[in-house]
Amino acid sequence: MPILPDPLQTGKLIEQDALAIEVLPELQSRLSLRVAGGDRETLAAEIDIPLPDQIGLQAPLDGGAIACLGPDEWMMTLTRDLAALVQTRAGTASVPHALVDISSRELTLVISGSDAKELLSVGCPRDLRSFTPGKACRTLCFDVPVILWCEAKDRYRLDVWRSFAPHLASLLQQSARAIKAEKDLSV
Repeated sequence: MPILPDPLQTGKLIEQDALAIEVLPELQSRLSLRVAGGDRETLAAEIDIPLPDQIGLQAPLDGGAIACLGPDEWMMTLTRDLAALVQTRAGTASVPHALVDISSRELTLVISGSDAKELLSVGCPRDLRSFTPGKACRTLCFDVPVILWCEAKDRYRLDVWRSFAPHLASLLQQSARAIKAEKDLSV
């Protein structure tokens, strides 16, 4: 449950022909997990959650998703009930790990539509041509650190720190308007 007021209201920030930017309501918990690679399988079995073993891949779950962000780092977005269960199970795990609820730290922006990739390419240095559904990574968007999830061909999720969210949302909206203006001029 967020303890700070949201800097952005939930809902659509912009919706135009082939692009929408939306702030999602906080319906899920976010857990940051760190565990040494050699203990990954043991911990996964003890918390009964599959942990992807390849950096950049996400695993969908009934009740959320998990992304492998580094050799010993995973990000989980889970329903509140599943997050509570995972935290309880992790409390008795036999291997050293760190599991931290960071739900209050971040909010989620969703960029969708056939121009979504074009918008992200304006501010994201990552080569998005190979960033396909099922992938997730830590990257920058307009110099703001984000976790980028590709949920579908034309749907991306950006998890961003609440303090950076208004700045990032403003730059995304400006770029979306510029993309639309450019397309309107070319018609």
